[in-house]
Amino acid sequence: MICNVNQKVASQPLSPDDHIPLLQMKYSANILEDKFASFAGLDYFQPEVQQMELTGDLKHSQSLIVRFKNHDNPFNHVEISDVVYKSDMSCPPQIDFQCTPGCISTAPSWRQKEIRFDKYYRVGAQWCTLLEDVTYETLDERMRESLEDQKKVQGILAWNYLICQSIANPAKTLNPIDAKCFPVHYIDGGSAAANAYPLLGQVIGYMKAMFGGTTDFAILTNRFFEQDIISADSSAHNYANTGIPTDWGTKTALIQGGWRPMAPFGGRLWGEQILIAPDSVDFYGKTSDGKAINYNPFVNDDLTKYYMVIVSRRAFYTGVVPFGPQQHYLPTCENKYESLEQWFLGYNDILFPNEVFVIAFDLNCPEGTKPGTAGTGN
Repeated sequence: MICNVNQKVASQPLSPDDHIPLLQMKYSANILEDKFASFAGLDYFQPEVQQMELTGDLKHSQSLIVRFKNHDNPFNHVEISDVVYKSDMSCPPQIDFQCTPGCISTAPSWRQKEIRFDKYYRVGAQWCTLLEDVTYETLDERMRESLEDQKKVQGILAWNYLICQSIANPAKTLNPIDAKCFPVHYIDGGSAAANAYPLLGQVIGYMKAMFGGTTDFAILTNRFFEQDIISADSSAHNYANTGIPTDWGTKTALIQGGWRPMAPFGGRLWGEQILIAPDSVDFYGKTSDGKAINYNPFVNDDLTKYYMVIVSRRAFYTGVVPFGPQQHYLPTCENKYESLEQWFLGYNDILFPNEVFVIAFDLNCPEGTKPGTAGTGN
């Protein structure tokens, strides 16, 4: 027992350091993901060749011959000659027609092209079954994500094929008048701000004149076209020439992701609507050896040009088909990994090159701007 107590206590302010052993790591309930624009739009194309004609019964055939009847000028099938009257019969005049034996006949001509598969696509997922209980996400979830990625990749490469082939092998212009301005269905238009309105008007007028109402065309381009057209020095703002109000560009809504229509571009473009292609961070990356790579189909490799494409619904034949069933490899005593794998066959071909036209425009930063330097505030 203590009857008389005297005790001093040291002065020690409260500090977070006191409970460091009790601190816990906190994690948000949800796992967040980056969300970027996606790229698709291949459903626009409606070729007159069905997918199953190529992809059906691969055991017996892995290609498809598409047959075409060539267009022939009707003047090639009609014989024309002057009517001659007998010189000694003037009152009344009498036609001098010589009835000679023999008939005339003209035959149609045909062409064909072979469509082959051009790309393999392979996706898969695997995990060690011993670590299943400590691995986040399941094997099936990861495989579903890979299958979605395959669709995106195939779509991007299909658009690249269409534009690359149309530039590398453009169709010849169909009449000699327009051929003075563009001999083939590809032209470098230079500055869109300066040249797009008159050039695009001529190209659309040409395509409509050649094909009439027989073909449904779409006009597709990159977002930089929109920026060029609404710039202050754009020829589209010359109201006296185009009839487009100066504030026209302010009526264009900038919508992220997906194809979207551009604001009306004036009656002198034949009432056609221009669709702006989505941009995506997935277009720009690096190869396995670290080199920059550009998958954007509407921008050239060195990022100095962007493209506008006028294309019909039936011009492009593209698709993908599973190459065999999805494989499921179960673990064994020697191999503890469980795997899923799926192969696909892709195909791309331009059926009607005459119904595709590509215009290139300069890709520049706004005048007077210069790149900043990271970390300097400049």
